[in-house]
Amino acid sequence: MKKIIIILIILVIAVIAFLLSQEVFYPIKLKEQVVGDYWLVYQENTGPYEKVGPVIEKICKDLKNDGVETKLTFGIYYDDPKKVKKENLRSEVGAILEAQYYSRIQDLQVKYKIKQLQNRKSLYAEFPLKNNLSYMIGAIKVYSAMEEYCKEKNIDTADIKDSFGLEIYDMINKKIIYAMPIDK
Repeated sequence: MKKIIIILIILVIAVIAFLLSQEVFYPIKLKEQVVGDYWLVYQENTGPYEKVGPVIEKICKDLKNDGVETKLTFGIYYDDPKKVKKENLRSEVGAILEAQYYSRIQDLQVKYKIKQLQNRKSLYAEFPLKNNLSYMIGAIKVYSAMEEYCKEKNIDTADIKDSFGLEIYDMINKKIIYAMPIDK
């Protein structure tokens, strides 16, 4: 009986250590701030959000072959996966151009879809990027916190023109930035 208790205690400690290492208990700090003024190289995507990684990687690889280095990638997610079937989820994913490449936008538009995401007042949060689980854990925690914030502040996202969730993947600083426009 003692061995079983010791094994259970070790198992509980291991589970807690794993959850801590994945930042499951990381506090989400939301704030309202202006987000945007990005030039995005993107591809439209329909289907499960968890399958956009290879699309982002391909865009980054193609840009690199064209002499454009990217530090930030992104996903714009238009549909709520709780309300829309996985195969119908709409997104735009790709890379954020750095200012040094703005002079090349016209030439790049021959090969890529490019658009500007202008400044918008948004809900903003960050989540540590540790590994592939961070994408799932961060999304669950941050979007839940954003939903709660909107309820508390009586913000109806259905009234917001072009409502979406923006995720910026910053591999250099190892964080995911989440933004959701809240201006009408």
